[in-house]
Amino acid sequence: MFHFVRGSTYVLRGATFIKAHPILLKYVLIPFVINVLVFSLVGYLSWHYGEIFLNQIIHRGEAWYWSLLFYLSLGLLGLLLILLVVFTFTIVGTLIAAPFNEVLSEKTEEILLGRISEKEEGRGSFFSDVFHCLRRISLDLIENLKEITFFAFVGFGMFFLNFIPGLGTGLNTLWIWIFLAFEFLSYPLNRRRYSFRQKLRIIWNYRELALGFGLGIFLILLVPLLNFICIPISVVGGTLLYLQEMEKTVRSK
Repeated sequence: MFHFVRGSTYVLRGATFIKAHPILLKYVLIPFVINVLVFSLVGYLSWHYGEIFLNQIIHRGEAWYWSLLFYLSLGLLGLLLILLVVFTFTIVGTLIAAPFNEVLSEKTEEILLGRISEKEEGRGSFFSDVFHCLRRISLDLIENLKEITFFAFVGFGMFFLNFIPGLGTGLNTLWIWIFLAFEFLSYPLNRRRYSFRQKLRIIWNYRELALGFGLGIFLILLVPLLNFICIPISVVGGTLLYLQEMEKTVRSK
């Protein structure tokens, strides 16, 4: 339980780290703009078409119980859409902003380990760093597609479990936490050339920390306005979590 709670603090630690190192803000700005656009679009489309779908399958009659059924179904739909938006937004947002997130994670690691000072970092070229990371990501495209396909298929199957009251929603929420932890721990793990299977094994070995971290990200995503900065602070938080809690043990195995 201690590790679960500790893992949940790393999103806030990510935000604190960015605040303490303003040089990282230039790597946050573009992902922030992308996140605002993607989250707003995904959220609007999900709710708009979800409500249209609900109106088509449940016809509100004059009797009070029809209205009750409609609003109870609308509440369930809202819960399902929250999970769907979180899952979809994270995949789309991180894919589009991947080069910027990769640079943000890399610079976080360099500052944390003292490999560069902020004064030295300021001399570097922002776009050359992004281009370098984009090239590295393109080389790992097959591995990345494997990961996206795995989580998309499992997530699609898990989504239908939400129609089982209580149990389905609980299992689906737990799966979202695992997915979020994996997504944001992948940045430091990718730089160390771990395969998809190796990354899954590492997440499993540190499952309490990872689940807590996933919960922290999930809660931030639910808070209006804060959800727009969730991805960059989670990238930094995941980098800190790996370096401070996992790396020494992982490398010794």
